Amino acid sequence: HVYNPFSTLNYMEEREAESYWYAAGTPSFLVQQVQKYPMTTFSLPGIKLSQSSLADVRGVEAIDLPILMFQAGYLTIQDWEYNDLLKTTIFKLDFPNEEVRQAFYQSLIHDLGKLASEEVVGQSTQLRQALTTLDLATFVQIINTHFAKIPYHVFQEAKEGFYQAMLLLCLDLSGIRTYAEVHTSLGRIDLALQLPQYTYILELKVDQPTAVAMDQMHTKRYQERYLQDSKQIVAMAISFSTETRNIAQWQGGLYTAQGAMVREIKQ
Repeated sequence: HVYNPFSTLNYMEEREAESYWYAAGTPSFLVQQVQKYPMTTFSLPGIKLSQSSLADVRGVEAIDLPILMFQAGYLTIQDWEYNDLLKTTIFKLDFPNEEVRQAFYQSLIHDLGKLASEEVVGQSTQLRQALTTLDLATFVQIINTHFAKIPYHVFQEAKEGFYQAMLLLCLDLSGIRTYAEVHTSLGRIDLALQLPQYTYILELKVDQPTAVAMDQMHTKRYQERYLQDSKQIVAMAISFSTETRNIAQWQGGLYTAQGAMVREIKQ
């Protein structure tokens, strides 16, 4: 473990609890690496790497992003175990604390989408309320408002990963714990949202019917991963349009904690 006293020292000097890590800025080389593979960033929390990987001393352009994040102090060791088969120690990494996580995501939403994090946070209460009350129409409307503020030139080379990354940033900065690329025995969930009463499973597509996404969730039985959590499950299919550059179609379904469908939720 490595302890970085930067924020604590600033607090002791200023005697005010502020986001000192964010004020210091995210190194440009980190942002450049994230821009190449935006979705890889959001599978970082909980990633496991070997001891030899973490000691990688190649240049910035050659080193893998998780290792670069670790060496830059944006990830730290949360746990470790010795792997007898590989004959090496495996480390589990995560953000050191919530301040670092928020600071990194705030930098990304500005550098990737040219959005002000304050605008996202300003509508966070309404967004959380919409998800809590299953008002998916309002949820989509708020997300589309954020996407409408992204300059058009940002979309010129945007691929599916960009839409997924921007949606995750909007959700996480709204105070909703969001997980990307969640693995199951049959596939991989694009985004999973954890709220006190509900677990949301989001399957995202670009320029495809939402029926394709719903079929994928049912075929791969994504809901089964959360059947022991005692929460109702909302499966939601979202299709982004590269023409309108926002959510063009959506549909969802509410399921009991045992996996039985309660009702459909459509636009």
